[in-house]
Amino acid sequence: MKARRPTDSEALVTWARGALELGQSSRSPASVERIDDLASTSVAARLLADMDPEYFKASMSDDELKAGLSRFFEDVDFGSPVPAKTLDRALKDPEKLYSLVLVVAAKCPRHEEYITHMMSLSESVQGHIRQRITWASQLCDGSGPSTGSEDSDGELRYKKRHHKKSLTGSPEGPHDEGEHMDTASSVKSKENRRWPRSGELKAAMSANAAAATSASLSQHFITSLQEEVERLQGEKSRLEGALADARNELQKGHQALLDTSQHNEEKGLEREEEFERQLTKVTGEKAALERRIAEEKTKHEEETTGLRKQLEGKTETAAMVPGLERTVKTLREQVAEMDSLKERNRSLTKRVADFEQLVACASAGESDKLALETLKQENRSLKSELAEMRALKQSLQEDNDATAGKLVAVREELARTKEDLIAARASMSESVATLEGVSEAASREVLTRLERENETLREFAEAKEPGSSMLVTRIGNLQEENDRLSDALGKALNQVRQLEESAQKVDVAAESMSSARVEKLTDELLAAKDTNYTLKAELHSMQTQLAVKEKELELATARGDGGDPAVDERVRELEAQNQALVELMQTLKEQIIIREEETQIYRQQRHEESESQRKEERLLVTALYELGLRYHYLRLTPCQRCGELAITDSCVTSSRGSSSRSSSGQYSTSH
Repeated sequence: MKARRPTDSEALVTWARGALELGQSSRSPASVERIDDLASTSVAARLLADMDPEYFKASMSDDELKAGLSRFFEDVDFGSPVPAKTLDRALKDPEKLYSLVLVVAAKCPRHEEYITHMMSLSESVQGHIRQRITWASQLCDGSGPSTGSEDSDGELRYKKRHHKKSLTGSPEGPHDEGEHMDTASSVKSKENRRWPRSGELKAAMSANAAAATSASLSQHFITSLQEEVERLQGEKSRLEGALADARNELQKGHQALLDTSQHNEEKGLEREEEFERQLTKVTGEKAALERRIAEEKTKHEEETTGLRKQLEGKTETAAMVPGLERTVKTLREQVAEMDSLKERNRSLTKRVADFEQLVACASAGESDKLALETLKQENRSLKSELAEMRALKQSLQEDNDATAGKLVAVREELARTKEDLIAARASMSESVATLEGVSEAASREVLTRLERENETLREFAEAKEPGSSMLVTRIGNLQEENDRLSDALGKALNQVRQLEESAQKVDVAAESMSSARVEKLTDELLAAKDTNYTLKAELHSMQTQLAVKEKELELATARGDGGDPAVDERVRELEAQNQALVELMQTLKEQIIIREEETQIYRQQRHEESESQRKEERLLVTALYELGLRYHYLRLTPCQRCGELAITDSCVTSSRGSSSRSSSGQYSTSH
């Protein structure tokens, strides 16, 4: 690539730098400082894409660039494609390539902007640009050397140098069309005075044709510029009228917007006042409900304390009654046993007297008949006693079997009661410890008394009849009675624990009722907060809509002022702001919908929790009722069962008594 004069290169670089700034691409323009920066076809492709996107693209290969230039010149300007060799040479020479780009800028849809840019440059730069446009036009329309010969470029360079040398004597420069023609005529006359050389005649004719074409193009260019100026002035007048109309419409819209804004502010103030009144009302109701809750809670606590005291008194009384009953019953049994012993003592004394009488009769030699009758009578009495003893043994055996069955049933019931009360022992440890201390003291006293009575009975039996099996059996029965009394005492303690557990459950039920009321008040407060949030969201939405309307009015005003690049930029900014406000309003609406859905879900959860709590309260009431019935049953039944067992065991044989003692001892240990 041959170097050009700095003036031509600087002119092309200056024009290309300004043309890149007119581009519509969002990317920053490339830096162009020297002619070497224009050697790449990427800058030319970007300029051509900004001029006419229909024919060119920002990223094109060399073949696509040649095809686009050929098609553009064929369709828009000259009616025939540019020769391929010409385009190949243009791609290798930046000055030729950008000469074609200048022609495209003068014929593209945005030619007004590029012509305005060219007119803003200096006069010297404009002269070089016009020369490049003239050269490219001659090259494309076929008037120049477009045959494809090797000396066409040399002829064009000779024509250009000859044309500029002919203009160096003129101080005004190449601006007058007549001077161009006179200079060309003088050159031609001088050339005719001498013998023409080979190629000089053809070069002179080409120079003459180029000068004529340049003059016609300059005149055409000036005429088109004048028409463009007149059109722009008419457009300016029309836009000024449209701007005045738009200002009037904007004034009306602004006034309407002010009225709407004032109305919305008044309405918003009214809503805020109404909300404040409702909030004050809800706050008062909340305070009243809190006071009522405190009063109800105090009342329930007092009632619970009274019930607990009554329960403690009844528990103490119930703990004392079984012991007293057992003591009275034991004394009665002891009195009955003493009567039977006295009766037996009398019978034995009578027998001794009879035997003494018989001995006396025998020793005195009385009749053997009387002795025989006496022996027969005694034999009959012994047989009757033996039959009675057998019948008594049979009845005792049956009673023993029945007692064993009852004992098994009692053990099963006690096992069930034990399983029911294991869970309640942990929570009632303190009260149970106190009651156990009292109960243990009472049980120790009862056991001590029973041991003293047993010792007395043993001494009495040893004094009377050391070998009597009935007394030994009675002692075993008393020990079993002692074990049963211990079991009854354990039952009484379990009943006390059940009563304490019932009292605790009553307290829990009262607290749950209070918590249910508090939760109801909390739900009402949350509903009021949701209403406040909704009103604030509506107010914010209305403010956003107002801002959107203002931006739309500004946008309409800016569109009415169109024509200026700054105004277009302002229009784009307003459109972006309007879009952002619309998106913000949509986001607020979505947040309000999400908030309403969350509130609905929360209310549903609260409703389900309240329903489950009511079910638990109903189950608690049912459990308390069943515990009351069980307490009543356990309070009455153990004493009667202990009495029946005591009466039955008093008649059991020594062998059965020992087995019963071993089984009762095992049961007491396991319990």
